[in-house]
Amino acid sequence: GVTVVITEHRLEEIFPVADKVVVIDDGEIVAVSSPSEIGKFDIMKSSLPSAMRIYSEIRKGDCPVTVREGRKWLRETLDNQVEEIKKEVKKKPDDFSVEIRDVFFRYSKNGEDILKDISLKIPKGEIFAITGGNGAGKSTLLKIIAKTEVPYKGKVKIPKNLRIAALPQDVRLIFTEKTVELNLKKICSADEKIREVIELMGIENLLSKHPYDLSGGESQKAATAMLLLKNPDIMLFDEPTKGLDNDFKEEFAEILRSLKSKGKTIVMVSHDVEFLAKHADYCAMVFDGKISSYPTAREFFLSNVFYTTSACRIARGIIKNALTCEDVIECLKAK
Repeated sequence: GVTVVITEHRLEEIFPVADKVVVIDDGEIVAVSSPSEIGKFDIMKSSLPSAMRIYSEIRKGDCPVTVREGRKWLRETLDNQVEEIKKEVKKKPDDFSVEIRDVFFRYSKNGEDILKDISLKIPKGEIFAITGGNGAGKSTLLKIIAKTEVPYKGKVKIPKNLRIAALPQDVRLIFTEKTVELNLKKICSADEKIREVIELMGIENLLSKHPYDLSGGESQKAATAMLLLKNPDIMLFDEPTKGLDNDFKEEFAEILRSLKSKGKTIVMVSHDVEFLAKHADYCAMVFDGKISSYPTAREFFLSNVFYTTSACRIARGIIKNALTCEDVIECLKAK
């Protein structure tokens, strides 16, 4: 008999258990309907669960909401025929920004090892993702790379000419001034550079606000602006898409690609499988303080049963090599 009201950007898991969905845009309620009917509203398309996104690009009407419903509809649509998507195989890198060798780490002398014999090479000028469960050691590994923590055994090798900067998971920790603008000016005195970053991150309306008055997504944008002003060669992000809506995630991905094109190395710790599968170049998983092999992100998510996208789960055994919604939609439109 308890009523539950949830505000959320990540709809993949919450839509299947919701009874009613309220869509707000620009301060106004624009839709109130069941989850399956929300797919009819164009304003929601980029944020919909994968089954709904795929369906709404091909058909009109009430959408399948869950992975199971999406698989059933996809099988029927393709008349039980198996399709295949061809993708170019990414070449293996030969230049690295970070090399970790045989690293062991614990927070106290008599404590348990958080990281256990970690060895890892992070390619230069690529987007490298680290994923895994809560408490697996992902954030600790990021601190080791940032050199804010030191392993008791093993080495972290970063070329001396490369500058490194990191954002913590709780980005509010980096704000020391009373307004967003003052925080930016503390890092950089060049007004032109500050204006460029403000426009890039879309934070013009946040400049006079106190950082602690910002929403989670706004805090992430402002903190990322501060990181960009430092102009490091290696950028470390801990859960960078937390609190961001899907539209800005795509803008953020474009920012990352732009940085990558300039030779920047980006390392992300994240649970956001959908974002990583679509935008990361390589992916590694930390489990119980140890690290898996780190193939291309596409290889990683296609071969993983649990850590993979909803689109992959929908299309597995129906469309080979389909990883993202875009893959499935492209295949269906080509039929």
